[in-house]
Amino acid sequence: MKKKFRLYLFLLIGASIFLNYSCKKSGINNPPPTPPPTPTGLVPLLATNSVGSITSNSATCGGNISSDGGSAVIARGVCWSLGTTPTISDSTTNDRIGIGSFTSSITGLTTNTMYYVRAYATNSTGTGYGSILSFKTALLAPQIPILITSTLDSIKSSSATCGGNITSDGGATVTARGVCWSLAMTPSVADSTTTDGTSTGNFVSTINGLVENSVALTTYFHS
Repeated sequence: MKKKFRLYLFLLIGASIFLNYSCKKSGINNPPPTPPPTPTGLVPLLATNSVGSITSNSATCGGNISSDGGSAVIARGVCWSLGTTPTISDSTTNDRIGIGSFTSSITGLTTNTMYYVRAYATNSTGTGYGSILSFKTALLAPQIPILITSTLDSIKSSSATCGGNITSDGGATVTARGVCWSLAMTPSVADSTTTDGTSTGNFVSTINGLVENSVALTTYFHS
């Protein structure tokens, strides 16, 4: 009886080993691996492009969205501020939707000012940001001074007084001021001149060496 039981047990174990080997060889117990699911519930992944075309009141920037995070990008652009961590609560552009590269025009900036900017992209989960970059707007190009010519006074046979009022230096220091005169109707600094300081505001010039009884001289003076 014991011999029959041992033989039965041996046959049972052998059959189990054979079936297990057959299944492994045929691949029944080793199905191909299932690919991982696409991540969802993430904000977009993106980078900030470099800042360019910087003027006194504008610049260009943008970004490259490499992943939408599992849901469609519904807004994208750049955000900027005077603070070091701009967000979409600050000034922004809105440059359509979707992934990929985009370029934004930043306007309304203040001259000679440091700004911080980064790209953003928003999906149904939230907003993702690129790296933060900084740039400084350019200085305004200097303009010529703004001024008016004062009334002629103390007119004599060979002299008179005149002057002007410089209301703006044009963004640069006034290096010379005075009056210019000639017998022609459009006197310039290439004609006779006075030199009366280097600041803004009112000034008075004394004109000497005039020709007696020359009416044109009493009419055309530019400061």
